[in-house]
Amino acid sequence: MKVITSPELDYLCKNIDEICDKYKGQWIAIKGDKIVGYGDTLSESCKMAKSNGYEKFLTTRANKTMWDINFPNIL
Repeated sequence: MKVITSPELDYLCKNIDEICDKYKGQWIAIKGDKIVGYGDTLSESCKMAKSNGYEKFLTTRANKTMWDINFPNIL
């Protein structure tokens, strides 16, 4: 089994409560240790991240019970 690690996953794990409280149910785009995009849909969060100058990032839905992580845009 391969373990996947990244600064984005580390940031998400350490700040999950705060992130989920602020962005509850929304899709978020994370680069390093900051949220670079968010929205009601995956497309909206990616569009915001790209308009903020980020081409590669991790996306997930802000949900404390289950992560829906999308890796194609990471790093």
